[in-house]
Amino acid sequence: MEDPSVDSDPKPLRSLLHRLGALNVPRGDGLAFVVLFSVVVFLVAVEATTGVLLALYYRPSVADANASVRFVVTDVEYGALVRAVHHWAAHGLLVACGATLAWAVLRRAYRAPNAFAWVCGVGVAFLAMLETATGAMLPWTRQSVIEAEISSTLAGQVPVVGPLLRGLMLGGSEPGDLALARILGVHAGALPMALTFAVLLLALHAAGCTPRKASEQTIPLAPNAALRASIAAAATVIVLLLLSSFRTPPLAASAEVARASASGIKPSWFLAFMHQMLEAAPARMIGIPSASVITTALVLGFGAFALFPLVDRRGSRAMQAVVLVALAAIVGGTIRALLS
Repeated sequence: MEDPSVDSDPKPLRSLLHRLGALNVPRGDGLAFVVLFSVVVFLVAVEATTGVLLALYYRPSVADANASVRFVVTDVEYGALVRAVHHWAAHGLLVACGATLAWAVLRRAYRAPNAFAWVCGVGVAFLAMLETATGAMLPWTRQSVIEAEISSTLAGQVPVVGPLLRGLMLGGSEPGDLALARILGVHAGALPMALTFAVLLLALHAAGCTPRKASEQTIPLAPNAALRASIAAAATVIVLLLLSSFRTPPLAASAEVARASASGIKPSWFLAFMHQMLEAAPARMIGIPSASVITTALVLGFGAFALFPLVDRRGSRAMQAVVLVALAAIVGGTIRALLS
């Protein structure tokens, strides 16, 4: 039972801390989720903090974007470190989201009462991918221009709303100042708000869940589970600092749209599998441009993946195997595309 004094506490923050401290986490799957989720939340916070610092110097124009990023790296004290941490935190967030979803599939943790948490988790992963993709376009290098053109072309292939999406992304026939301003608005405004909202929904849902079995052993959220989450966050800090110190992200020269060529450009690792599919496909499939067919299939596949708990209400092992095979194919295809 809850302490009646919690409700009468005149200080809301202390009351909230009391309530959080009274929560219990199931051992095993529940504790694993808390640790994985804490890493995701920590990386989102790192992204937000370093992103604000970088935005203080960024100028969203074709003529100045690359120079403003270079100024941060070369002239601002600790600027190169902040940019490197921002870069690796973004990619680490994708890895953490992927690991959490893979763990949920392995443990069939998407079943009730966790179906809503699964949908939120898929949404967080998708938003994190968009955040990383839009951030890669902001330095306005040759690769940034090519990725902006490819992304807008793929968006234009989405059924019904494709042309509208492409027009909203570019604001014209080719990437330019307006496109860069819109990319910045999405990267620094719309996506962080949506990502924060999805993470908050996921946290609130997880806090309200009860163990599947009444006999399932639990441990207190504070300090037991919180201590393990803190250790995971500390390990994440160490990895980020090591990567940022020894594997600083390169910054290529500024690119002019008219001179940008896709030759020698490799897509970002999280888009490599999709690009390989587009390159390997014939020009037309079933009488329709292959880009339209593949983009439509990816949209439908993502929707089915997000709503997987509704398809597999009982958590059958056959459906679990199908999803695991699909995830393994994506990972294998990504590695193959990067090595080719």
